[in-house]
Amino acid sequence: MEHKHLIYYALNAQGENDIEFGTYPTENVEFISMPDEEFSYWYNGITDKLNQQFGLLIDEYESETVPYEILEEFMKALDSEEQMPTLYSAIREAIRLKTNLELDL
Repeated sequence: MEHKHLIYYALNAQGENDIEFGTYPTENVEFISMPDEEFSYWYNGITDKLNQQFGLLIDEYESETVPYEILEEFMKALDSEEQMPTLYSAIREAIRLKTNLELDL
């Protein structure tokens, strides 16, 4: 079975609960599949830099939460919008909604 590289975020307070308790898919959570070409770019050294800079543990086949409070700085650290437009779009929407970004890559 092919592994999907998912980015997701809560659309509202109920969505935050749905993520916390694993009760999804739900209409309260937006799921976005990262295209393979973006995923390939993602794993060419960027994750090590982000993990070290933000104290995260982003790893293939593991879920990681990027807290709302660091999303702006996280997006600046990526410095690769042209190569990963899907991820940038999701980060901007999570910032707009003032919610965490979930990575299940």
